[in-house]
Amino acid sequence: MTNSQSCILVGDIMATISEKKNEKRMKILESAFSLFTSKSFSETAIDEIVKTAGVAKGTFYLYFKNKYDLLDQIIIYKSTDLVKEAFYKLDEKSQKEDMSLYDKMIFFGDYILDYMTENKELTALIKKDLPGCFDEIIKSNDSYLKNSIEKLVIDLINIKNISEKEALKRLYVIVEMVGSVACTAILYNRPYPVEEIKPVLYSIIKDMIKGDAD
Repeated sequence: MTNSQSCILVGDIMATISEKKNEKRMKILESAFSLFTSKSFSETAIDEIVKTAGVAKGTFYLYFKNKYDLLDQIIIYKSTDLVKEAFYKLDEKSQKEDMSLYDKMIFFGDYILDYMTENKELTALIKKDLPGCFDEIIKSNDSYLKNSIEKLVIDLINIKNISEKEALKRLYVIVEMVGSVACTAILYNRPYPVEEIKPVLYSIIKDMIKGDAD
């Protein structure tokens, strides 16, 4: 066996080990999410989580410090998945029709609000932590997420003539508003139902992203 063949073999073995580790971690995340949403966070024990996931208890502590750390990682994982799915749907729509930045942001916000309305167990778990995942999302190693966010940032920079940092701040505030509305209006139907607050929310977003000539 040559050195190059040996290196390839070692690389394949390491990749397989990494995949198996990630598979165990994902089993724990999915099992915990199912239990947290069907029962509650407080009523779910780590022993029950690992039993449902089919892993040893020691494996749990390879990936998570405790149950609270697990909850934080679930929120990041589910929030990132939701944002990524919203971007996928936005790409599908924008490929079929010409959309302004405002149209894109409204479609994006609508998708997230509608999804969280239909999946209240997820909304109850995430609560107001969706904006808190913003930093994790923009730093994600996922190339699709990076490219999608970069496109919005470039649009904002061109329209508002602002820096990249300022563009990211505006995106954060938009996510903050959408997340807060999702939590309060969807879960508690107060102070207004989500459908009543949407027009006001989107009017504010329009003011944040419209060009000076608009």
